[in-house]
Amino acid sequence: MKQYQYLIMAVLGVCLIAASSVYGGEAKCSDEYGSIFPCPDGIIPDDKKAVFMDNGDGTITDLRNNMLWERGDDQTPRTWMEAMAYCEELELGGKSDWSLPTNDDLQTITEFGRSQNVMNEIFKYRQGNYWTATPHSTGLDQYLTIGFFDADSNAHQKETPHFVRCVYLGI
Repeated sequence: MKQYQYLIMAVLGVCLIAASSVYGGEAKCSDEYGSIFPCPDGIIPDDKKAVFMDNGDGTITDLRNNMLWERGDDQTPRTWMEAMAYCEELELGGKSDWSLPTNDDLQTITEFGRSQNVMNEIFKYRQGNYWTATPHSTGLDQYLTIGFFDADSNAHQKETPHFVRCVYLGI
């Protein structure tokens, strides 16, 4: 039997409605029309999608996944090693223990179902690829990036410059 759960949260005066369903332990997704269906591979289930709050200090809190995000990037493409160092040295929002997000973490700030510009609108958007801390399965010194134009996840050599958006996991 399907069980539907509805969660209504008010964040900054805007009501956000997220629906999730559990059927035999299978993750469920919904579209903009409220239709509920099994999540395709690589798509984040509704109960894992983020609910965001702008903290007004250059950071965004993901209230559902307990993550703190850098709201914008500094517009500087970096190699993977430079991206790691940038996040480790970042001091923002009174926090200093930032890190490069995993592929799964970075996907939580995308809005699947949109065909373009899929980064959640609360973030300062830049078209391009963003580094993750997730190595490619080939192990050939490649790491995954996410392109926020279309949410594609691709492998790139560590020396290729891409953008960086850091995450703080200690909230």
